[in-house]
Amino acid sequence: MMGISFWTFISLVGITAIHHSYAGFYNIAHMTNNIPSIDWAIQKGANAIEIDLQFKGDGTPYRFFHSSTCDCSCMCGAGGCHIAYPNSVCMQLEKTSTYPCDANTDSVKLLQHAAKQQGMALIIIDSKLTDGGKQMSKDTLQNAGRKVITLIEENLYGQGYKGSVIIGATGFANKEYIKEISMTNSVYRDRIHFTIDFEEMKATKEQLDFSWNKNIVYNIGHSACSPSNKAYFGISKLSAINQAKGVFGMTYTWSVDLYKTMNYYSNYFNGIITNYPGILTGLLKLKGIPLAKPEDRIAPATSSKVATSHDSYLCECTYYSGGCKVTKAAPKGLACQCTYPFLWTCKGWVVQCTDQAASQCQNPGTLKQDCLEGRGDCGGY
Repeated sequence: MMGISFWTFISLVGITAIHHSYAGFYNIAHMTNNIPSIDWAIQKGANAIEIDLQFKGDGTPYRFFHSSTCDCSCMCGAGGCHIAYPNSVCMQLEKTSTYPCDANTDSVKLLQHAAKQQGMALIIIDSKLTDGGKQMSKDTLQNAGRKVITLIEENLYGQGYKGSVIIGATGFANKEYIKEISMTNSVYRDRIHFTIDFEEMKATKEQLDFSWNKNIVYNIGHSACSPSNKAYFGISKLSAINQAKGVFGMTYTWSVDLYKTMNYYSNYFNGIITNYPGILTGLLKLKGIPLAKPEDRIAPATSSKVATSHDSYLCECTYYSGGCKVTKAAPKGLACQCTYPFLWTCKGWVVQCTDQAASQCQNPGTLKQDCLEGRGDCGGY
């Protein structure tokens, strides 16, 4: 995987109640497929990691390895990352491999090491499901799903890990794998979540809306090497809205390396996957956005109704002497961010709360404290 982030939301009569997980933000270090990169990520302030799980032909997971082409390919694919990109994960991957993309570690060894990292709140497993480059059969996918559950039970939770896990795969062709994971009766079931990469939001919900397990999360993104540098501005708002509505327990994006993009997406997504977790740490501290703790839980989905437009999800701000003031509150579970684009004019945007557990988030109003929850211009009070 590879990602983006900034949060906006809702307010009109007739909109259903908002659900909340009360978790903080996830600073997710990308592609930490060796032990040095995990240690480095935690030192840089990350509270989550994303790792790439490879399988044998029979569905047995055996190592963490992205591929010979990864985000580092467009940075320092031929080596020398410690010189050209000393602040990126690529430098750490290079410590155990000549080329950073080739870094790999035995699955048991890496998970047992990750389990013991203080402050680790989330581990995202990006499952690379191929059999000799071909699509795995239904039986093999199901077998892989069962074996992954056993892998994390024994080597994460069995080693004292307190956080959550998200298990994902690319495309609906791998639905049987995700379905098998969703059917687990593990005692850690409430901490195991699932997702599909590279699919639209509505389709993802429809395909993974299992009656027996609602631990569905949503992600969207593209490689940091993508020449288009595409930004998912419209989708980011819908991600925030649907997470707030309870359609998804959490949303995250990848791979976001630009500060400006991090700043935007941190308002809409619950997590950002980045090759530069240290930069994201600084941004989150500047904005006063708290990190999720290992004991925080990602809530199960509570709604199947996907919002497909953000046009009706509004709040309002008005200019008063000195700046902006909220004049139409965000709905429950959200905040209104006031901006001051030009003289005597203010605009309001519905965004994710700074603190989802705060009273101003649970019962938003038009007071100064409600405005501050949106992290905008509140000089009109």
